[in-house]
Amino acid sequence: MRVTPLEIRQKSFEKVFRGYDKEEVDAFLRSLSSEWEKVIDESKELKFRLAAAEKEVEKLREVENSLFKTLKTAEDTGANIKEQANKEAEIILREAQMEAGKIVGQAQMEASRMVNEAEERVANMNHELKQKSHQFSTDVEEEIKSMMQHYRAIDGMGEDFISELKGNLEDLQLRIGKMDFKKREIRKKHELLIAGMEKIQSKLAQDPTMEQLEATEKKEEDSKITDQPDTFGVPEIEQKKTKPEAPKKEDNNQGGDSSFFDDL
Repeated sequence: MRVTPLEIRQKSFEKVFRGYDKEEVDAFLRSLSSEWEKVIDESKELKFRLAAAEKEVEKLREVENSLFKTLKTAEDTGANIKEQANKEAEIILREAQMEAGKIVGQAQMEASRMVNEAEERVANMNHELKQKSHQFSTDVEEEIKSMMQHYRAIDGMGEDFISELKGNLEDLQLRIGKMDFKKREIRKKHELLIAGMEKIQSKLAQDPTMEQLEATEKKEEDSKITDQPDTFGVPEIEQKKTKPEAPKKEDNNQGGDSSFFDDL
């Protein structure tokens, strides 16, 4: 059963003989209403903070998914660049080998054609051809080395980029872990608050009602009438006895005000 602060303030009880002190009951209801309002406000605040924390966690998870996709794309791009560089290096090497083979073949054909003219000329031509072949091979090797250095530079840049993305991802995961911890703390406080509210309702439900007190008092009066001697013929006004005054309830709050929630 949900009870609002207004219902607590407006709660009325029937007046019966030897009932509770009206001022004390009203003061307790006002105190209970005030504390109940504080509990409701705190519950609303915790719910709002919990919703905000859940939204923040959802945003961070979206960022995490985006970074995962970016990391995967970077890895795929790095792999593609590496594969493409390898293919280009192989193509250049094959073309160089084919070109060198063509030059050597042409030189050999030229040398064979000139063998009949003069051995000295052939020797000179062979020497010149060897020099050209060596220079060409050197140029090709330098070109290959340049391509390999270019490839290593590209590969290093890809690894640095991936390493940076991984670092950002780890930082994001740490932030998500902190947000999850805050969320659990807020949820725990909310559960404790709900338990306190349920305990208050249980306390109210266990207090004796005015009808039960009235029935108990009536039973005590009947018992007293049964135990009295025969008063036949005595005027009714003489039969009535002055009811003893109920002892005043001791103030348990001496030395300072206390809240109903202090007993909980």
